[in-house]
Amino acid sequence: IRGGVPGMTSSLPRDFVLYPSYPNPFSSSTAIRYDLATPCLVTLEVYNLLGQKVRTLVVGVRTAGAHVVSWDAADDHGRAVPAGIYCCRLRTREAQRTIKMAYLPERGLHRRGKSHRAFERRFAGFAVYTSQK
Repeated sequence: IRGGVPGMTSSLPRDFVLYPSYPNPFSSSTAIRYDLATPCLVTLEVYNLLGQKVRTLVVGVRTAGAHVVSWDAADDHGRAVPAGIYCCRLRTREAQRTIKMAYLPERGLHRRGKSHRAFERRFAGFAVYTSQK
């Protein structure tokens, strides 16, 4: 084995992966995790469902490995975005991946008697990943 320890595997990711954000749905911020197999130029952006760019989170060369970025539900100008479904797109020169995220501010959790579970049911068709509690 060259350049390694016998019996040990590399801790670097083998694939380009964009994981579901956590938590999702979220009320204040969400963590967006991605893996890069090689160093590369990365763009990580958030879009609304109309396809309009809301926020650029990352632009630049990133090392191979695991990365985490937090999104605070604000646009590029620091203004809070409205509640809704947002798409997060990770692009490199070779590939791109997209996930969907549901933003539900605290003030909207129980408005008009709608619970968090009702929100999840309403947007179930958007393939929003949620944690089971």
